Parts: sequence; C-alpha cells; structure tokens
Amino acid sequence: MRLVDWDAEVPEPIFKTGTTTVNVHFLHYRPELGKEANLYVNTLFGTQQPYTATVDPETGKASFSFLQCGTVQAAVVLNNSMAGSAWLAPGETTELYVDMHSIGYYLSLRREEKKKITYPAPFQRLYSSGTYANLNNVDNQLDNSPYYSMNSLTGEFADYHMTSAEYAAHVVDTYKALADSIARSNFSLLKKEMKLLALRQDAFSAMAQGDYLREHNYRHINRQWDYNFKVEGIAPLKPADAKAICQLFDINDTKLLMGENVSDYVRAACSSSFDWPQLADIQKGLVKDLRQIAGYPAKAENVALTDADFAQMKAMDNPFYLEAFTLMQKKAKEELAAVEAKSRVETTPDVPKERLFDALIAPYKGKVVIVDFWNTWCGPCRAAIQANEPLKSSNLKSDNLVWVYIANETSPIVKYKTMIPDIQGLHYRLNQEQWNYLCDKFKIDGIPSYVLVDKSGAYKLRNDFRDHSLMIKTLIEELEK
Repeated sequence: MRLVDWDAEVPEPIFKTGTTTVNVHFLHYRPELGKEANLYVNTLFGTQQPYTATVDPETGKASFSFLQCGTVQAAVVLNNSMAGSAWLAPGETTELYVDMHSIGYYLSLRREEKKKITYPAPFQRLYSSGTYANLNNVDNQLDNSPYYSMNSLTGEFADYHMTSAEYAAHVVDTYKALADSIARSNFSLLKKEMKLLALRQDAFSAMAQGDYLREHNYRHINRQWDYNFKVEGIAPLKPADAKAICQLFDINDTKLLMGENVSDYVRAACSSSFDWPQLADIQKGLVKDLRQIAGYPAKAENVALTDADFAQMKAMDNPFYLEAFTLMQKKAKEELAAVEAKSRVETTPDVPKERLFDALIAPYKGKVVIVDFWNTWCGPCRAAIQANEPLKSSNLKSDNLVWVYIANETSPIVKYKTMIPDIQGLHYRLNQEQWNYLCDKFKIDGIPSYVLVDKSGAYKLRNDFRDHSLMIKTLIEELEK
C-alpha cells in the first residue's frame, strides 16, 4: 500500500463507464463473523446498488464485479457490520484490505449494548489500492473527529415559526459557523476538504428542503405524525432567499460528487422547488445535467428509456450520460429476459381503484389473507420477508393462509422479477395511482405495512405486525378460529 499524502487535494470524479472489480480481503477472517459480504454502491445519480458475494472461507476474499457509471462510493458490510467504505474508479480493479478487528469491535459494541461509541485512535478500518487509494486510506482512519453536520433531520434544526428570509439566513449562518470550525481545526488539508465538501452537500440539501424541515419541526414539537393532518401557516421558502446558498459556494462544482452526502446533493440539485440554474446563473455543467437526467436511472432500471430520452442525452454537452444510460438499459434488458420466465406477477384486476383491494382478496373468502405492502429497495421489508419464508413450510404452513405481496413501480422491474420467485405467495405490482389510493385508504405510514383479512373477509391495517413474533402468534390464532 502506498503512503498517505495528507495534504493532497480531493480528486475529481471520473465521468466514464466500465466493468469494475472489487476484491475485498478480510484479514484474519473467521467464518463465524459472516459468510456473505455486501457492497452497497452509491452512484453519482443519487441511487444505491447492492451487491452480494460469498467470502472464501480459506482466503477471506470476496469478489464483486459490476457495471460502473462514473465515480462511486461503496460501503463494505459483513454480517450487518460496516467494515469500511471506498471510492471506486469505473473500469478499475481495486483491492480492499479490511482489518477484521473493526468487525469484531462493532460486534462487541452491539453485544454489550454500549450507548457511546469510542474508537481507538488512530484506527484504520480498511486499506485500498487504485486511483482513489489515498482518499480511501485517509477516509477510513477512525479518529473520533467531529462530523460538522447541519443535523437538519433531528426535528430541531429549523423553527417552524421562521419566515422564508429567517430560514435562509439560519442555513447560511449554520454553514458559515461549521465551515469556520473546519478551517480552524488541526485536520490535514485533505481531511479539511473532505469535511467541507460533505458540509456543502448538507447545506445545499437543507436549503432545498426548507419547507419540509420547518414542517418537520412542527411535527416533532407537537408529536403530530399523521401526515393526513396538513400543517398550516408555514410560508414557502422564496427563490430569492434560497439563492443565498449559491453565494456561499459553487453549487456546480463537480467535486460535490465526491462528498459522502452525494445522494443528498443530487436530490437537492434535482429539486423541483427551485430553478437552481437560474438562481445560480448556471448556463451548463453538473447541476443542469443532473436536472436533465433526473428520473432516467429509474427508467433505465425498468427498461423504459425512450428514443426521445436518448435523443435528449445525445444533445447534452457531456457524452457520458448517453453512454451510461445506454449501457444501463441494455444490461437491464438482458437481465429481464433472463428472469422473465421464472417469475409470475398476477394480473391486477381491471376495476376502479376504489374497488381494487376488495377485488384482490375476493377469491379467498373463508381463508386468512395477509397482505404485505413492500418494495425491493426497502431493507426492513426484505428482512421481514426473509424471516417469514421458512415459516411457510413449518409453523404457518396451511392451505387456509394466503400471502399477498403488493409492490409498486418504484421497485425496478429486473430486481423485482429476480426476487419474487423466492417469495412464496401472490405478487401484484401496482401503478402509482393505485398504490397511493391504497396507502390513503389504510393510512399507511411507511413500509413494510400489513393488512390482515380474516375468514369473514373483514380487514384491518396491522402495523403492529412489524413485531414479527406478534404476526406469527396472530396468524396462528386466526387459522385456529
């Protein structure tokens, strides 16, 4: 491994595509610490792609290979424990060496249920090769240093009484104070720049979410989490006030894709609340590009990009986007063809949305029906489904129990059709209008959510079934009636 250059600059993102290979070496690996490793890849489009690989019990090595579009940051996870993170260059083979002491350390903390995490200093979780080796080796030194976050999602960041001008000034003042603390710190030049990039992403996101964060403060203070209750009296953030963030730093700086809050930055840049190019007088570059391709990642995953979409990308200044989305859709199309015959999606009844749920469950009157609202991108949903699968051939094995799974079109079609063959039950994939109606009908506050239908056909939302043991107990009781 090369020596660390603490005074180097954060490198620029790379706008290219390629097949990337990541070899993760778990040093002093023991199988009891986990047999599968996960790599969660955060893309420059603000999305996340998960990959799984088996760890070789002899060598402690797990290998991942995938299409990469642009620079990404990936998190290495073993047995639900964070082993480290790494920036990856597209088309490159990167070797990552994980100190298993870090895995054992996190497991120990969880076992002992300690409330405060303390790290040995310095503590190197991971060592890296490749284009971004220096950045990765600095980034993976755990030294218990301050994060310098806006902490905007605590419910206490903004005061819902704030006017538009007051809120914008609050964001600006908070940013300036934190940026000054970073500048005055004893960090190396590289670490200062890393923390400043993350702060800028954070501040840009806070400004873009001005209306939401003030409403969040109201709900936090008043414990009003029923989103059917409309909060009144919060003056919308005005573009003229939001513009203040553009005067603090260049929101078009491509290095903002290299901060750890990249997904927050991308969402803020694509926000429909403000015309950022106009406010920042941006004629071309990153922000305009991100806004132009917003929605394209989901369309590519669903093999839904059109000729008009590709024509629009062809006209863009940066040829990277056309190349990336052409490859992404081609890959998704090939993967879809491979799983199409293995998966079965039920035909959604052709009835008005007001009658949809009754039509879905009508064939099963006299049986117990458990309806699971889920999506492929929902980690708790996947965990709950995985916990239920073995029970369908043991404790909950019954011809009188019907499992119905409802997802929507935010579940990428390839991922969806790859997963459902391993989930016993009936699968429906609703459009957004149908999904929204059922969520409103049952007052669904998030997923997973469950509706229990008894043998008489009566039904009720049962989000207490997020307690898995209660779900099992209740279903057994219903079957015995």
